[in-house]
Amino acid sequence: MVKIIFYDVDTQNDFINEDGKLSVPQAKEIRSNLEKLTNHAVEKGIPLFGSVDAHFGTPDYRHREGELSRHSGPFPDHCMVDTSGQLKIPETTHKYLTQLFLEHSLDWNANALSERELEDKLTDFLSGVRPNSGRGVFFEKQSYDVRSNPYFNMTLDVLNPEVAIVYGVATDYCVKAAVEGLLAKNVQVYLVVDAIKGIDSAVSESLLAKWEKEDGVKLVTTEEALEKFGGAN
Repeated sequence: MVKIIFYDVDTQNDFINEDGKLSVPQAKEIRSNLEKLTNHAVEKGIPLFGSVDAHFGTPDYRHREGELSRHSGPFPDHCMVDTSGQLKIPETTHKYLTQLFLEHSLDWNANALSERELEDKLTDFLSGVRPNSGRGVFFEKQSYDVRSNPYFNMTLDVLNPEVAIVYGVATDYCVKAAVEGLLAKNVQVYLVVDAIKGIDSAVSESLLAKWEKEDGVKLVTTEEALEKFGGAN
């Protein structure tokens, strides 16, 4: 249904801001490039996809939120629902970008859309994509791995994108999961190296080398991505 998507990983206040609850080191350095990529997608009519953390911290979500320290996990509370930290940064919320958030319902069996219903919903939503009128579809998740939200794989099956331009944070956690999830669906990944940041720089560099050498991921700069992908599907 679409050939090219821009894919925005967790560009939220708690990750990008220096005073965020789980601030990624040096993430402030990529803010301008995140803005360039978002603006380009909107202005050129390229669909935006991506993920956002949405944590609740309540007992009924414990089985999904094992990463939180309150549940004996390694990370402090972050991107808690109804807090400013959970919101996307201004640079990735273009005024002409309409956003659709796909929630991983707690009662999935009762509330989930069927694949046909999802296809109809996405088709209707993305019909509004045209230059200077952007559409963004974001998968809400309680884990660093976007594949924990079943809508991720369902959406890729429905839309069958050929190319994804990926950027965001953190390289060695949420970006890693997104890249591996896209590759598993035979999507050609272009990773924007000056629009990502990781927690552990050595691990992040090792991942980049592996993805490029073994998995066919194309490593590009922001300017290269903007030049190469200059128009709508």
